[in-house]
Amino acid sequence: MVIQEGASVQVNLDVPSDAVIEWSPDIDISCTDCSNPVFAPSDDMTYFLTVTTAAGCVEMDTIAFRVEQQTEVYIPNVFSPNQDGINDVFSIFSDEDLEYEMHIYDRWGNLMFSGEQLQSNNTYDGWDGTHRGQTCKPGVYVFHGVLSIPSSNPNQADENTTYSR
Repeated sequence: MVIQEGASVQVNLDVPSDAVIEWSPDIDISCTDCSNPVFAPSDDMTYFLTVTTAAGCVEMDTIAFRVEQQTEVYIPNVFSPNQDGINDVFSIFSDEDLEYEMHIYDRWGNLMFSGEQLQSNNTYDGWDGTHRGQTCKPGVYVFHGVLSIPSSNPNQADENTTYSR
């Protein structure tokens, strides 16, 4: 079962009331001897269940959780490549270092910039507002990016950014 980081899931077992229930391991689980525990694993985890009936019958099962980590990503919607050292390059920021590719298009769909294997949080890795060595005109440009986030499939983003002076 796939859950998001920080989420919890409650499982409800249909077992006789006199059955003995044992969940293991005793990590990120609300109770190890009940039929309706709440699981909140912080990492991928497999839990083992043993149910013993009053008649001595033993049943065993497992439940596995894959935890998808949340990554915060910030894509600016404006930048100003005016050589003042502040917001001079359009790039991506995140709470962890990510690799990404980015493509910038003008309003007519012309490719103005294409970069691969760029690193987030690197203010020099991105589009500097030029095309073929010439400064582009201020305006709205379309951004398409593919972010490589660990423990996730590549995520795509399409945004507009404003280039201002």
